[in-house]
Parts: sequence; structure tokens; C-alpha cells
Amino acid sequence: MPDQPADQRRRALAFNAVGPAVNAAGYWLPLSARRAVADAVLDAVAGEIAADQRRAVRIQTLLDDTRDRIRKLHRPASDWTWATFGCGHGSIHAHACTHCRTCYPCPTITALEPPKEQP
Repeated sequence: MPDQPADQRRRALAFNAVGPAVNAAGYWLPLSARRAVADAVLDAVAGEIAADQRRAVRIQTLLDDTRDRIRKLHRPASDWTWATFGCGHGSIHAHACTHCRTCYPCPTITALEPPKEQP
């Protein structure tokens, strides 16, 4: 089932683009013809739009899976001796990343976090 709001928005954008394009070429079309042209163009590219949407979902899934694997690899150590030694802070409260043995959160985990908004 197509996404109704997105489909309606695409149809409105296409309809609004037909008039100026036809006028720029020195022609005039009644509104019903503009709608028919816009619908015909969108119907012609509908398969490409659907394929692009499926591709985007696959890419997002791959990105999410990759982030999950990275987070599992770069996690706080549970071994306090190693955590204290790995961090170099000498504090019982310090945690080290199990993979890179730097203070947790390590640079890799920090890079996965979304940027903080500036006030």
C-alpha cells in the first residue's frame, strides 16, 4: 500500500512543476491536462521510486546492524583490575573499553553518538 501523504505530496509537486515547464516552452495546458501529465510522469517513475525506498530501508538496516556490532565490541569492561589498568586513571570507578582498552566511552563509541545541539 503506498504512503498516502507522501504520494499526495509527490503528485502536488509534480502538478505544480508541469505548469511553469510547459509555459517556459511557450505552451499552455488546462489544469486537467497538467494533472494528467504529472500523473503520467509519476506513474512512469513509480518503480524507480519504490526501488529507491527499498534500497534506503536496506541501507538503514545495514547501518543499524553495524552500529549494534560496534557497540557490542566496544563496551565497558567488567574486570575491574583490567578496567583500572586499561584506563590509566587508577580509579576503581573508571571503566575501560573491552576492545581498545581506553577509557569508556572510547573514541569509537563517542563517534557513534549523535552530535549535541549547540545552544
